[in-house]
Amino acid sequence: MNFRPITDSIANSAFPVVFKIGGSLLDRTHLLSRTLLERIDEESRHCPVIVLFGGGREVDKLREEHRSGRLTDDQAHWQAVDIMDRHAEQFSPMILNHAPVLDFRSIQETSHQPVIAVKVEAALRDDPSLPVGWHITSDSIAGWVAQKVHARRLVLAKSVGQSGSYDPAQSQRLGWVDEYFPTIARYLIDAGCALEWINAGQVSDTTE
Repeated sequence: MNFRPITDSIANSAFPVVFKIGGSLLDRTHLLSRTLLERIDEESRHCPVIVLFGGGREVDKLREEHRSGRLTDDQAHWQAVDIMDRHAEQFSPMILNHAPVLDFRSIQETSHQPVIAVKVEAALRDDPSLPVGWHITSDSIAGWVAQKVHARRLVLAKSVGQSGSYDPAQSQRLGWVDEYFPTIARYLIDAGCALEWINAGQVSDTTE
């Protein structure tokens, strides 16, 4: 895999933190932990924060259609990416306090914004370095974004697991990340990007 890193202003001015909010959390936003939202706010005081959203139940429906043969690998992949982009538009106002939602290709214009949500379909279509298929989901796409902006940290927010550091390969075996994620995680670690897991669906830490 040969990535083409970007050298835009957001990467050069301050190494950002990338958060990916899992689709299972979007299916029950009332259970999003206060810890996650406070963490995004805290990080944004020191560096740019870039947020991507997973697909949740809508992508699960695509998987069913793909298994039944109604969608090809290519169709299912790009429809799932489209759902991620629509979720950025839908959930940024309620979760990120109306943070701007921007095409990832325009990210160089956003270094003054503390938090942005990104849409990635157009950028992914322009860059063939990330394969297409069900082995690539929003986890690996978040890793791709983290690599492109030279992120200092990639945070996966999920509704399972133990918060803290984690083993990408073990998480993949448990079915918590996609098949390709351990590969992209190795590139991130080698580049000095820290990996962090947040279980953001813990009822004991939710907002009222």
